[in-house]
Amino acid sequence: MPDSPTPAALAAEFDMLAARAGVTVPPEYRDSILVGYADFRAQLPLLHGPRTHLSEPSNIFSLVP
Repeated sequence: MPDSPTPAALAAEFDMLAARAGVTVPPEYRDSILVGYADFRAQLPLLHGPRTHLSEPSNIFSLVP
């Protein structure tokens, strides 16, 4: 499948994945969920891309007493 699927292909992919997971999406939520799914799918290359130790901060907490 291409990196940027058509809206119809994206909807078909989502429907297949939802059916495989046994999830029923109410019709009134489907359009909103498809927008979120498209955004999630666009971010997958960032999540699975190469990263080094410099990609993450060494400490995310404030340690001031």
